[in-house]
Amino acid sequence: MTQDLALELPRLLAKVEHPGDFFATGAVELPIVQIAVDGVGTLGLPVPKVQAEALARLATPAPYGRGLETVVDPTVRNCGQIAADAVHAKDARWQKTLNRIVTSACTGLGVHGDIEMHLYKLLVYGKGAFFREHRDTEKAPGMFATLVVVLPSMHQGGDLVVQHDGRTATLQLCSEDPALVRWAAFFTDCEHELRDVTNGFRLALVYNLVRRGKATPKAREHTPHIAAVARLLQTWPADGPVKLVVPLKHKYSLAELAFAALKNTDSVIARVLVGASAQAACALRLAMVSIAERGMAEPEYNSWSRRSRYESPNDRYSVIEVSERTEKLRAWRTPDDVPTGWGDIDLADDELAPPDALDAEKPDEDALHEASGNEGATFERTYRRAALVLWPASHEFRVLDQGGPGVTLPTLEA
Repeated sequence: MTQDLALELPRLLAKVEHPGDFFATGAVELPIVQIAVDGVGTLGLPVPKVQAEALARLATPAPYGRGLETVVDPTVRNCGQIAADAVHAKDARWQKTLNRIVTSACTGLGVHGDIEMHLYKLLVYGKGAFFREHRDTEKAPGMFATLVVVLPSMHQGGDLVVQHDGRTATLQLCSEDPALVRWAAFFTDCEHELRDVTNGFRLALVYNLVRRGKATPKAREHTPHIAAVARLLQTWPADGPVKLVVPLKHKYSLAELAFAALKNTDSVIARVLVGASAQAACALRLAMVSIAERGMAEPEYNSWSRRSRYESPNDRYSVIEVSERTEKLRAWRTPDDVPTGWGDIDLADDELAPPDALDAEKPDEDALHEASGNEGATFERTYRRAALVLWPASHEFRVLDQGGPGVTLPTLEA
């Protein structure tokens, strides 16, 4: 019955319809607007070649984030940037057009509520420019998506490729109609790349989409799904798992780990589980799964520095033995987004739903340490994935006990 519960819950949740997708795209008619750039002046739309060349001369090399560093590497990102404060796009007709775009983008992403847009920068991609596969970082509290608005200009290539959860969308934002402006939006955790521009200049205004307010998921919708999940949870066997851990589809940093910040599919599943857990006398929490591994490795090259930027470290070594592995849940949140104050709690082997949920997970951090002295090469890697965690209310102390005295004693004292 334990295995049945871990398999049946994801099966029921997969039936829940959710609004939106991981990306949205479209085109809108461009009225006569005024967009100006310091040092170039008011842009013609479509942007003439002479102004595009001036923008390219004005732009500085665009950096990207590599771990905790911000670096400039033209083999990874080859394009120019112009700071937001040098771009003046306050024209009322442009703001009206931009509002239409943001409304369509949020509908396509399945996002509702109080949304703000912040101009991040103007990107200038000339012939041969590109940006290899990467993920965006949250550049402001509440940021959930990136919006790219490509200004009409003569260019070819520069397709935007967005990937998420095994799916790929290739978006062609180059418009043959100079009266249209094309746009695309995608969640910040989606991997994406900009393919080579083959001719002309691709000029893109990049906006951060930020969600304000803390609208906790409610359980009023999806009544049939809530009832079905509640019935399943009420059959939780006495010899079953202490808790069930349902990894989310999107990636979240610790800074944005909150019920109110959950994206599209994750938000809807959370709503269903909020309602079902209440009906079935279960507890529901949001937490971060953290898995750390270390062990012996066989490198493919003598010098790790020769690896390509586009390959993860484990493309360059084979695992000989995993000598240490820890699986913890941390950063606990209630459905009202109140931190519980709990420390690390163990994740047991029978608690993942489904059991293979993390089998294809890519490490967030992956390091190879070459052989030194009498020691062979070793590796260390860490995986992080946000998850919804639930258990029968009667299991509360058993869950806390999985964290040891460091969790149980403070809780009992409180």
